[in-house]
Amino acid sequence: MNWNEVNVVNTVGLLAASMCIYSCAGDSQSDTRQQQALAPVTAQLTLCFTDEECLAGLVCYGPGLGEPESDAGYCTQACMADEECEPMEGMAASCAPGGQCRVDCTGSGQGDGPCPSGTVCRDADPRQEELAYRCMFPEGTGAGFEPEWAQCNPEHGDADCTDGRTCTGSASGSDLLGYCATPCEGDDSSGCVAPAGVTAVPLCASFYSICSLDCSAPGSTCPAGMQCVDAGWGNQVAMRCRFLAADAVEE
Repeated sequence: MNWNEVNVVNTVGLLAASMCIYSCAGDSQSDTRQQQALAPVTAQLTLCFTDEECLAGLVCYGPGLGEPESDAGYCTQACMADEECEPMEGMAASCAPGGQCRVDCTGSGQGDGPCPSGTVCRDADPRQEELAYRCMFPEGTGAGFEPEWAQCNPEHGDADCTDGRTCTGSASGSDLLGYCATPCEGDDSSGCVAPAGVTAVPLCASFYSICSLDCSAPGSTCPAGMQCVDAGWGNQVAMRCRFLAADAVEE
């Protein structure tokens, strides 16, 4: 398959749709984004955070993916050597150490080389002393707008959540999804506030330094979509409000 042909037909529309997932507003924007952001995409240069969000044998490229505050990456060809990478919109691509095709935009040494549509030339890892100019999405791409206690995907780092909140599952069991939690310190739960109408008690989960909702009292209620489950480790019982994966709910 020639990925350039795919790009000509699909990339512009799919990239715009992917970007809209994270930036378009509406009365049901949170529900729409949650459904679409986790849905797989197909073509090169479409927004992603994990390989699983790319189909057709593509992988997700973006330095820092999965780390807190990371930007979104894009779907691209998998590779083991430079010669396996086909050009992107006529621009030569090379194989990254992680096995993803990407465009080096070093140019004259100032990061002034060309990039495919929708991407810009950035230092791939500003923490390193040596500059590595690569074509990536602009800073902030993929930043979410999920509020406190809303569902999020931990594989996206904290990018799904607003206002510096942390996406955490903070519980045992792979069937537990993440939620956007406000950071806290020690036993200080003063910054932890339950949504209106919720009777579960907000507290600071000191081990994780994030706010949590304790639903251990009989009759406690959780925010919409969350369930009261045992989130403790080992023999420790800790009834907390959490999101469950669909297959776990069916069981």
